[in-house]
Amino acid sequence: MDARPNIVLAHGAWADGSCWSGVIERLQAAGYHITALQFPMTAFADDVARLRQVLDLQDGPAIIAAHSHGGQIITALGTDAPNAAGLVYIAAFGLDQGESLGALLSQGPTPPVVATQDQAIPPRRSDPTHRDGGRNLRHPHGMTGEQVTYSHNQP
Repeated sequence: MDARPNIVLAHGAWADGSCWSGVIERLQAAGYHITALQFPMTAFADDVARLRQVLDLQDGPAIIAAHSHGGQIITALGTDAPNAAGLVYIAAFGLDQGESLGALLSQGPTPPVVATQDQAIPPRRSDPTHRDGGRNLRHPHGMTGEQVTYSHNQP
């Protein structure tokens, strides 16, 4: 019997289980059984329930590694999670009981990415006919990417 624990990987809010692909390859090559979660991201309770479901399906103890928002989810497991042998936080949020992510983030200065979210950002300086994520398009009315600005808040 293999004494190595299973490893369950929990992604952050703007990612999915595939973000762990490079890590999965290395750990599998070392002989570990890996499960990369796919959170529904419909509600926090749904994400925690999905993690519990995956842990229940493990064939033994599991180390759960999380990144970013995934840390908040693994912390919410509590002490009675099935097969949970340990938690690893990789640039992840580990909240105290009763603490919210919003409250934690409001304690420090506003991050620049949030402070500037309503400001127009200039398009990249590349071929204005190239579609690179919608930032540099030739406008149908003849304007080039140099004349059009985009906001973070645009749908």
